[in-house]
Amino acid sequence: MSAKPREGTGAAGCTAVRAATVDDASAVLAVHRTARGAAYAHLGTPEEAAGKATLENFRIQLETAQAWVFERDGDVIGFAVLEGELLRELYVLPDARGTGAGKALLEVAVAHGARLLWVYEDNPAARAFYERHGWVAEPGSAYADPQWAIVEPAVRYRLGLQA
Repeated sequence: MSAKPREGTGAAGCTAVRAATVDDASAVLAVHRTARGAAYAHLGTPEEAAGKATLENFRIQLETAQAWVFERDGDVIGFAVLEGELLRELYVLPDARGTGAGKALLEVAVAHGARLLWVYEDNPAARAFYERHGWVAEPGSAYADPQWAIVEPAVRYRLGLQA
């Protein structure tokens, strides 16, 4: 399914959200590693923080899931991956935080059915971001998978869950 582009101009120039393709895999992987490395630096080594994702992993995800990228002046600065109702990935480059890229990607994912996501318990910035946009943490949902790059508890969030 294609996302409607959102275009605008500002200090940073032209921006747009568009459906991702397999050709975006390298750019998506670079955003993933950079954003995770910054967000999770306090949770592990730089390698653990950057995650286990590979170019092949992202090629497969971009072929099999719904995915979008946020571009600024033709460069991918964020992306989101949706599998069913699970928002599997939403990352924005650290220097693009606060620009509206994350919000735009989240809005597109929600419009396409995102209703569930997981966030590391010790990721206050992401948790605050989702909570500002109507997501609610499920009480007692903390879980740590031993297969994760960083084995720390994550909390399940649902869109509009009534506590």
